[in-house]
Amino acid sequence: MELDFDFMEKTFGLLWTGVPVTMEITIVSLLLASPIAFYFALNRIKGNPVVSLISRGYVVLCPWYSYCFADSSAL
Repeated sequence: MELDFDFMEKTFGLLWTGVPVTMEITIVSLLLASPIAFYFALNRIKGNPVVSLISRGYVVLCPWYSYCFADSSAL
């Protein structure tokens, strides 16, 4: 069995072109989510009961929601 280096070189080049897009999506996601997360964290520390309840509910419900409604064919 012989490795097809031309195919591997083309594939690696194609994969490498997707790195900037992936990094851009990651940075935009962090920039959009950070202020919201900071707001909820700060209000939980301050003891704001409404925000604390919302953030506590999010922490409890999100893993449950992901588990219950995940696509079982992907597992």
